[in-house]
Amino acid sequence: MGWLKRLAVTAIATLGLSGCADFSQNLAVSADGTATLKLELAVAASMLAMTEDEGASFCSGSPPFEGVTSTSEMFAQGADQVCRTTFSGTLDAIAAFVNQNAVMPKPSAENGGAAAPQIRQTLNKLGDNWRFDIIIPITGLPQQSTEPGAPKLDPKSMMLAMVADRAFTFSVTAPAIIETTGQLTEDGKTASFSLPLAMLIGDPAPDQQFAVVFSPSAAGGPLDFLTNIFR
Repeated sequence: MGWLKRLAVTAIATLGLSGCADFSQNLAVSADGTATLKLELAVAASMLAMTEDEGASFCSGSPPFEGVTSTSEMFAQGADQVCRTTFSGTLDAIAAFVNQNAVMPKPSAENGGAAAPQIRQTLNKLGDNWRFDIIIPITGLPQQSTEPGAPKLDPKSMMLAMVADRAFTFSVTAPAIIETTGQLTEDGKTASFSLPLAMLIGDPAPDQQFAVVFSPSAAGGPLDFLTNIFR
């Protein structure tokens, strides 16, 4: 299974078990035309111990993709086990890889054939610049049904307490960020967006979107911003 698909399936399984997970993704673009995509998924070690293989396949690497190399490592961080996978290649190759996995996860036997919330992300050229987009549907938890006579539980409240400090975080680092819907660092080189995990299991809400237009060289500036508005 590809890393992005495995990640989404794991995250959804995490929500079903305990909600104890953090996810971060950083796209770093260099002026020489290369790029890296680093993904980290931190899951409570206690949750991994409940899986069929006790977490043995949690960080099993990713199948090859043309023009992209990958490395994976797993390490402990507090009470979590963290899987870090880094993809490296030219910006064009990384873009092809991201767009190949643009919708995740797709209904399959691995997620019970369910129409799970589908995270959508794309990375495409925009004139001399590039645009990264990610859309996260906020569908909330499905309604829980209980057997007649069974004690009434409030699983949503319990899960909200478990995920109080957890989040999905996305960022793009490039020689120049031209515009973004996220937070921009003072040096203008990193745009980021963080979604508290509690939002994913709360009430249904409008989709959350993170968009970044960036220049792969340091020449980005106000003129590029205006060009993109009127393109």
